[in-house]
Amino acid sequence: MSFVSYEFIGFVFALILLYFISPVKVRCYVLLAGSVFFYYQSGWQGMIFLGVAALITYASALAMGKLRGTVGVKTTEDHRDSAFVVLMISLLFLLAMLLYAKIGRQVTEAFGKILQGEEITASVIVPLGISYYTFAAVGYLADVYWKKDRPEKNPFKLVLYLCYFPQILQGPIPKHKRLAPLLNEGHRFDYERVCFGLQRAVWGFFKKLVIADRLAIMVNQVFDHYLNYTGLIFVFGLVGAVFQLYTDFSGCMDIALGVSEVFGITLEENFRRPFFATSAAEFWRRWHITLGAWFKDYVYMPLSTAPWVMEIGKFFRKHISKSAGRNIVTTIPLLVVWILTGLWHGTGLDYVVWGLYWGGIIILSTWLTPVYRKLNKRFGLTDDLGWWRVLRQLRTFGIYMVGRLLTLPGNLLTSRWIGRKIFTFNPWVLFDGTLFNLGWDMKDAWAAIIALLILWRVSVLQERGVQIRKSVAAWPLPLRWLFYYGAIFAVLIFGIYGSGFNASSFVYMNY
Repeated sequence: MSFVSYEFIGFVFALILLYFISPVKVRCYVLLAGSVFFYYQSGWQGMIFLGVAALITYASALAMGKLRGTVGVKTTEDHRDSAFVVLMISLLFLLAMLLYAKIGRQVTEAFGKILQGEEITASVIVPLGISYYTFAAVGYLADVYWKKDRPEKNPFKLVLYLCYFPQILQGPIPKHKRLAPLLNEGHRFDYERVCFGLQRAVWGFFKKLVIADRLAIMVNQVFDHYLNYTGLIFVFGLVGAVFQLYTDFSGCMDIALGVSEVFGITLEENFRRPFFATSAAEFWRRWHITLGAWFKDYVYMPLSTAPWVMEIGKFFRKHISKSAGRNIVTTIPLLVVWILTGLWHGTGLDYVVWGLYWGGIIILSTWLTPVYRKLNKRFGLTDDLGWWRVLRQLRTFGIYMVGRLLTLPGNLLTSRWIGRKIFTFNPWVLFDGTLFNLGWDMKDAWAAIIALLILWRVSVLQERGVQIRKSVAAWPLPLRWLFYYGAIFAVLIFGIYGSGFNASSFVYMNY
């Protein structure tokens, strides 16, 4: 069941009604039933993976809690080593299932070719949202082991945490300690909160259907038929691809956070206007925020404090310089994090290179930070200078465009070919109508431009701290409802539908 479907809208309103007419104490079970039903719609096979993951997570957390004295009979004994063994075994099983979904088809086909000497087509189950609930489970188990969280004794509540339906499709990746109380307590109906939640969901539909899916027409035309194009066409295609990915992914997040807000459950923000970032590091603090936080908490921090990394740092400080020692302690964890981030997004060589590309830029920026500060101070370049801030934002946008080129075509050879052809001089395409013949017409192009301008204006206001939903709520009732109806009809009229079009396909839904 896709977020962008009449079935989903009907499902959400039915669940809202059932949730608020049920007794407060059982509302978490209403959410559980709704989430399981939603997940079942993606295929019963995926339910097996989810059930096994939940069983492993539940049993392992309880076992670690008893070994470390945080659950069951109070004891002064802390069997940390035994708990660590339980943690490692549970993580091995969870990550093995994730690897099966990620690379099972490629491995099966490769072995088939080796053993049989011929091409075979492998059928591998890819459960919905397996990356998201696996990361949620791994984080929860690590927190229980570190005594940052307590084991959940109720297995049904743990299943709800793992498969809560608004976040199962594309995140955000939750922390059990923060989300579980919100899921379990039961919330009363609040008119303003429901309105705010539905407003945000409509905004998400606007970003997905009006912008992302309209841009996808042009982007797919350019990169599916890249041999037919050159020069500025690729520039426009890449710019469109950047905004397509952003509005697709952040649109899904707005729908998820908006629907969840209706129930009184505040999910963590996953985007914070990333194209206002002035550096690569800041960009990734604004884009897919919960994924970055997960890698920081469960990969970067443990690695940066690992004894072997600290020993390497001491060696560099002793034999090279203090700054080299500090840099190496941050470089090793960053490199690992970005390789894993690339592999999380995809298993091909292009995604490994993509991870190294971003990791290299951020690591190099970290090394050169003292140099940047001296140069900026010398030339009087501060964030208060509007033109300097805009220039850095454009630079960051360009860096992201190059990263998008690495993975969008599907292989590095095609990316290289496009990268060379992009410098072909052909300014006449700006005037000869070519831009309006890329799978769409002039009306579609102008609709995309106007929608992007609306997105830009809203983003500017949000960046300035304006709370748009509260501002709209303060309008007179007739004007307010005229705006609501106008927004809904804008999505219905200008959204992309039609034969051959699949609105149900979100870019990140199979990660």
